[in-house]
Amino acid sequence: MKKKTGQTEMTQRNFQDAFWLLYEKKSIDKITVKDICSLAGYDRSTFYRYYADVYDILHELENQILDEVDEFVVHLVKQANNFDASQALQAILGTFARLNKYIIVLLGPHGDTEFIRKIVENLKPIWIKYFFRTNQYTAAEVDFLMEYYISGLISMYQKWFCDNNGVSIERIIQLSYQTLPDATIFENFYK
Repeated sequence: MKKKTGQTEMTQRNFQDAFWLLYEKKSIDKITVKDICSLAGYDRSTFYRYYADVYDILHELENQILDEVDEFVVHLVKQANNFDASQALQAILGTFARLNKYIIVLLGPHGDTEFIRKIVENLKPIWIKYFFRTNQYTAAEVDFLMEYYISGLISMYQKWFCDNNGVSIERIIQLSYQTLPDATIFENFYK
């Protein structure tokens, strides 16, 4: 694969920024290549050198975010012996907070449901490592529990990122923690 030049990277970044400004305000089906080009200051032929269509630019941005989440998950799973469950939740929320500009939109009303499914899948190794380490569940039960809890927590985080209503991040972490099955198995959380 060819290495991108500085000009190529800048042009792609300009298209992505223009797309993002539009996507924050309206759904993907209402965004046109013409809109993106007009906002970015390029013609359509330049756009098509980099992207097939509007969905292509969305998927590229989503993949960049998912790659960051994957790197984070791998790192956090490797640190399993050094973290407790509350620290893992703080790390998850910290990553989401850093990507806040994108997460709010991608998990919002104009967001992509496939992206949400991918986030849930990418976070599962953390949940297995930190939150469902007991022997009281079968593998199939753990899978169902993770799907339920991760989806619910993503919805709660989505609401918090969009409008926190004065609720602190620490309190959101506590609320998240309290929703886990048999949270009493985790030590030091309420101390």
